[in-house]
Amino acid sequence: HEMIFILFIVVSMLQTFFCFRVNYRITKSPPIIPSRILNPSRFMTVDNGILDATCNRMGMKLSSKHIFLCADQTKPKCCNLEAGITSWNHLKKRVKEINGANSTNDSIKVSRTKANCLQVCIQNSGPIAVVYPEGIWYHSCTPEVLDSILDSHILKGIPVEQYRFNRDNAIT
Repeated sequence: HEMIFILFIVVSMLQTFFCFRVNYRITKSPPIIPSRILNPSRFMTVDNGILDATCNRMGMKLSSKHIFLCADQTKPKCCNLEAGITSWNHLKKRVKEINGANSTNDSIKVSRTKANCLQVCIQNSGPIAVVYPEGIWYHSCTPEVLDSILDSHILKGIPVEQYRFNRDNAIT
């Protein structure tokens, strides 16, 4: 019986090692640690009041539009890294201007998020952006195009058709 037990242990260890090796080769990342190994109690001590206060300070509860921009990618595919960063810096500046100019008008508040990749990786099509709550996608988001999107879509509610794609999946 001891021999069977030892054989069982050895087979289990080999299976674990083999699964680790296959997972690592396929994903190039370490294996996922099961959640039962992590200490879940450390995730349950977040004070929601602090998160709410942060959202209020940032104006997120008042945001009527949210633009996500593919920029500063780990592996740039839709545009070069510099173009993405240039567009992101321009977007940050313009959103700050818009939110500052509309500080007394709660109807137009804009949030912006830099996304590492929006998964639409066709060379020379980016940076890519998507505006919510409509779910309208844009390509070629240079600073000039972002100005058009902000001035027309964000402020006036009129999408910029020249740079729009994925029309069938917009939220209406």
